[in-house]
Amino acid sequence: MVATSNLWHFAIKFFYPHASGFYILARKRLHEKIGGFDEELFHTEDHDYVRRASRHGKFRYLWKPRVIFSVRRFDKEGRFRLIGKFLILEIYMLFNRVRKEVVRYEYGKF
Repeated sequence: MVATSNLWHFAIKFFYPHASGFYILARKRLHEKIGGFDEELFHTEDHDYVRRASRHGKFRYLWKPRVIFSVRRFDKEGRFRLIGKFLILEIYMLFNRVRKEVVRYEYGKF
């Protein structure tokens, strides 16, 4: 599951960069130049941040160190249901910035 996501993000990094918020690294100068995260977005503010930042410099993935994270959300919601939510958000992001609740996605409940 995670390997598939990593491959997808790697494949699209040059024309549609993505990164989850828990592992984004940026220089302070770049962060200030793009105005930081857009706090008006309902979801996907991390992907939006990376896309805007990539217009001003190189965007790359670090392969090491590996980031370890919890899969509790996948266990609680179910992998296919969560993948479906992610796909809906991906399609929505192609045409809009996510300023409203597009899918039900709870925070802090895991």
